[in-house]
Amino acid sequence: MEKTAYKDIFDSEQIIGASTILKIGSMRIVASLDADHEYHFLLMPIAHRESFTELTGEELKDMQFAERAISEFYKAHGIDGYSKIELVGKGAGRTIEHLHWHFVPGKSDVFHNNPKDRPIHRNGEQMRKVVDSLRPEFEEIMRKLK
Repeated sequence: MEKTAYKDIFDSEQIIGASTILKIGSMRIVASLDADHEYHFLLMPIAHRESFTELTGEELKDMQFAERAISEFYKAHGIDGYSKIELVGKGAGRTIEHLHWHFVPGKSDVFHNNPKDRPIHRNGEQMRKVVDSLRPEFEEIMRKLK
């Protein structure tokens, strides 16, 4: 039986593509529209995946490399720790059925699951500026990591 792909905001290249800072193989690092912190990022597979268990070996490798890039970004900004958050299932508060992780500087208890509760809300123009300002720094990090 063939599985039908679920469509949500992360499947829209028009929306999520505009927020993508960098693609790393089969993964993308995305700036958060509604963020807990200026450097709140999302990491997600480009292909639709609902669960971590659906990731391919290549996606796992790319995920690790992308997380390393985010970690290096945080270090460069004097941030000595971050939380990697994945909500699994509706009981955990997950509302989007596309696998993704939130990366938030500091402890996870500062993460607000409801975007309306998050302190930073960016419009389209602000997102473009954020993405344009972050992309060169992430590209430089990638050059150093390779």
